[in-house]
Amino acid sequence: MGRDRRLPRAPAKTDSGVPWLALLCAATITLVAAVWAARRDDGMDHLVSVVDIGALTAFTLLHASVVGWFAVRRRGGPVIWWRHVPVPLAGAAITVAVIVEAPEAAQVVGAGVVGRGAVGAGGAAQEAGTGRVVTAGDGALSYRAVTLATWL
Repeated sequence: MGRDRRLPRAPAKTDSGVPWLALLCAATITLVAAVWAARRDDGMDHLVSVVDIGALTAFTLLHASVVGWFAVRRRGGPVIWWRHVPVPLAGAAITVAVIVEAPEAAQVVGAGVVGRGAVGAGGAAQEAGTGRVVTAGDGALSYRAVTLATWL
């Protein structure tokens, strides 16, 4: 993502093919989260619910991306309606139902992931070489939000 300028370029630098700075940043964040969870009585429950919500949010956005890419933008060949519309919408409905039942703290994190992804995708992202600003209606919002969600 650093090479694509979606994140700062510094973590993209490698030494013998290993992105050492990106690994160090990820390890530090993981260590801080693990120590925080270990020091609280309910820390592990919070940590697991936040991670679960992050994954569920990413899956929900992935389902929206399938609808956007195949049914709305009509990319990837002819639209197979039963596969490209109701199946992803059913998957999104299931993941949203689980998110709604999650603890409030985890829901706040999920909303932050979606908000951060929407800002990054709708406001600042441009398709390479075209100069065209990508908007939520392009179906690309989901891809970029999922990509950013994995880094938040």
